[in-house]
Amino acid sequence: MHEKIRDMEIATASEKADCVALGIRPVASLIYHSGNRRDMDDAAEAHDSVATYHVELAEGWSEVYLYRKDRLILLEVIKATLGKEHDTVAFMHWVRGKMFGFEDSQIRDTRPHGGADGSTPR
Repeated sequence: MHEKIRDMEIATASEKADCVALGIRPVASLIYHSGNRRDMDDAAEAHDSVATYHVELAEGWSEVYLYRKDRLILLEVIKATLGKEHDTVAFMHWVRGKMFGFEDSQIRDTRPHGGADGSTPR
């Protein structure tokens, strides 16, 4: 079973690396079993233009971000959007949406809509 999961993670990482290399998405990410980090790097290294940035999420789990090496600003955006306080969540949500290639109209507004009592404005 673990081998099938590993194979799925590798296939997904390869597909996402292809999208980044072809310019379909500026950045792609994937949550994976931490023991498969080398496989994630190998998927990116199949393309000269794709780099990785890894973040440990919890014991045994990590997230890899794949981005174009010639667009180092994307690495700075990735780092800047990780672990932010609640007051910057809406802005960071928009930044991350743009980073992953979404149009403004596709990025959902994450600001709270309710009043102090939780009611929704009409």
